[in-house]
Amino acid sequence: MGKQGEKILHAMREMNEHKLRYQQLLSEESFQAASDSAHRYNEARQRAIKARWELLVHRQAVGFTVGNHSYVYKTFHIHEALPVKFDEVNDTTPPDSSDSVAPKKEKYPDQLDWWQKVGRWR
Repeated sequence: MGKQGEKILHAMREMNEHKLRYQQLLSEESFQAASDSAHRYNEARQRAIKARWELLVHRQAVGFTVGNHSYVYKTFHIHEALPVKFDEVNDTTPPDSSDSVAPKKEKYPDQLDWWQKVGRWR
């Protein structure tokens, strides 16, 4: 499991490097290079998410069942993907209120959250 944690941290370090480069390129208005850096960041992010999932599976297999997901997600927090198009970066206009927008659904906890709160060990 230790190597799995290193795998996640390596991908997260790579994400950080690409994000810093992305921000630098945006400030220099080198948008094509910034887009390429965002692609590399997002690829490293996908590797980090996969490695984090593998760690969850390994921990579950050896018996870490209570609070496993919340612990791993808190320890290895992975940020959102970077936008790869320039218009996505500069789009700060609020949505038009005349558009018909579906109401947001309430977000309920998933089955794992329920099981950890109400499950057999309580």
